Amino acid sequence: MSTWHADESLADALYFSLTDAWPDEDESPDAGEAAIVLAVEEPWIAEVRRLVADQDELARLVLTEKK
Repeated sequence: MSTWHADESLADALYFSLTDAWPDEDESPDAGEAAIVLAVEEPWIAEVRRLVADQDELARLVLTEKK
């Protein structure tokens, strides 16, 4: 699966990848785990690491934005 999130915040795109992107079991029946590969700009790397480490904060950011 690949997606494009140019019109979304970094938090939104990361939240999607952690909560909604799952491997297709028909195409990859042995995929026990999913891998997330993010092409991010250098300034975003620290933010991605911080939000992956604190997924409660990530969810709060995304769910607050959507209200």
